[in-house]
Amino acid sequence: MQTISKLILIFLCVWIVNASAASFDCAKASSKTEKLICADAELSSLDEKLAQTYKLARENSTDKETLKRQQIEWIKGNIKNCTEVACLKSHYKRRISELEQQISEMETSGESQKWKYIASGSEHTCIANIDQIKCWGRDKYGLLNPPVKLKNIEQLVSGDLTSCAKDDAGWHCWGYCENQFCSFTKHIQRSDNLVIGNGHACSIIDGEVNCFGDNTYGQSIPPKNLVNVKKVVVNWGYSCALLDAGRIKCWGRRDNKLLDRAERLTDVRQVVASTYIVCVISSENDLTCVSGKEREEFNFFTRKKFANVFAGPYSVCGVNENMHAACVGGQGFSKEINEKNLDFDSLSIGASHMCMIKNGKVSCFGDYASENEIMYKERMPANQLMQEALKVN
Repeated sequence: MQTISKLILIFLCVWIVNASAASFDCAKASSKTEKLICADAELSSLDEKLAQTYKLARENSTDKETLKRQQIEWIKGNIKNCTEVACLKSHYKRRISELEQQISEMETSGESQKWKYIASGSEHTCIANIDQIKCWGRDKYGLLNPPVKLKNIEQLVSGDLTSCAKDDAGWHCWGYCENQFCSFTKHIQRSDNLVIGNGHACSIIDGEVNCFGDNTYGQSIPPKNLVNVKKVVVNWGYSCALLDAGRIKCWGRRDNKLLDRAERLTDVRQVVASTYIVCVISSENDLTCVSGKEREEFNFFTRKKFANVFAGPYSVCGVNENMHAACVGGQGFSKEINEKNLDFDSLSIGASHMCMIKNGKVSCFGDYASENEIMYKERMPANQLMQEALKVN
């Protein structure tokens, strides 16, 4: 037992720290297994390769303790039973293959990059970690070509056809950039609350709202004396601000009753906006939604308490304290995720897809075809497209 414990300690330490042949100093080899490894060139090379593969898997894994336990079990269950070189070679090759498969699965799922931020537009999604951004979906206006030299990324947001990320130098945007959409003043660059709609965006600095971009409906000109703003939301042709008094103030497109109804809501602690729906969560965790239609009701959200709510271009999803989801709209994913447990750290919604991150791993529901069949000849499952994009990149 002492010999096996020594082997476990030696192999795990050198595999984590060092990757040089034969992953340990052969001059100090004392056990029979160590001497067998050092005496055979191929086995020594396999030991070096296993060290490199295990080190890479450990660096990329989001569950290092499980990986370490598996490695210990492999040593105990295989190394101690081998007294010949051929036996060791067989077990080494099998373990290297297992670890390489795990690494491949991490890369395919996005786990190895340990993604932290996620943001979706109508038909695209971007993810980011501290210094890297990857995007997939509809390649229009350069949506899939984010800046490559960013340092210490701390925020990522997307609108219909634009995405932006904030790093040490401030905000950087790509995609649809007309109407000076991607050219920020220094004042707006300092914002920590940038939100993007369809052609316009707003931010909050010191409780005041700044908007820019398309102003066809007056959506980029906030009302005067709008102060003590806690949050601002935007969508197609309108903007709304959540005030510290729990009320909502909106501006922009008023060709239906949506904004009027939203402004009548009270006791609001959270607000989200889709193209046709505004939803709020009260201090009692009740979720209420209003639309521009005269008699549209959202009975799906009644008699339930919600911890959070998210909006996409055409859909809204509420998540209760048990992480069960309830969605309206989102023809590509609503039926797929309604009443399911959604375990996530961050979540974003597109036109007909939803993507989320949990422990650095990305998963998606729905599809990216939306109602626009010119994007793909066949509807592309969102999770499949995400996996292919991360694998290629």
